[in-house]
Amino acid sequence: MARESARTDRKDGGMPRWGVNRAYWVRVGGEPFLDRRVLAICPWFAVLLSDIHGPDTARDPHDHSRSFVSWVLSGGYTELVYDDPAALGLPLRRTHRRWSFHVMPASRAHSITDVTKPLRTLVFAGRSRGTWSFWTAQGKVDWKAYGSPD
Repeated sequence: MARESARTDRKDGGMPRWGVNRAYWVRVGGEPFLDRRVLAICPWFAVLLSDIHGPDTARDPHDHSRSFVSWVLSGGYTELVYDDPAALGLPLRRTHRRWSFHVMPASRAHSITDVTKPLRTLVFAGRSRGTWSFWTAQGKVDWKAYGSPD
């Protein structure tokens, strides 16, 4: 089903729904992928400080539970952005450098292909739509089911 080759662990099983000044992390294959300070989060908005440690090309592209604006505070990254789960072969390549802003609608998916370290972003996110998914050749797969045995 999915091309995830390594186990993914998330602190407390996933992002908190409510919180102020909380730590969150994601590990892929036991290695740090994302360390995040949840400055504030609720169903209507979130403010997050994220350290991204590397690309996520071992996994399929993913969408997000919220639309967001990201401000790159240090480092930079390149991503492939997808508009349609049925057209995964036609991504848009975007590069984001230090001090740049960009918008990611929850209706799009992306995959980070290259990271200039240290990569730190400040994220201002909108209303939660509840869940997010990986976009695979078989269609969208909820993040909780991604990589699970059939």
